Amino acid sequence: MKRSDYVYLAITNDKYELPIAIFLTANELTNWSERTKNHIRSAISRQNVDLRYNCRYKKVYIGEEV
Repeated sequence: MKRSDYVYLAITNDKYELPIAIFLTANELTNWSERTKNHIRSAISRQNVDLRYNCRYKKVYIGEEV
């Protein structure tokens, strides 16, 4: 199984952006947040706040830079 070069984060909704949870796949994040994949994708790109958990979602690249 190929390892993804990205991780998905649920971060606090403040200036510190501390991680609440870290997920290796988008499916793990959707299961945790009980949201659809399209909702998560939209929230990441628009930097929306999830009012249920008072957090935001972020996709972070962790692969090697060339």
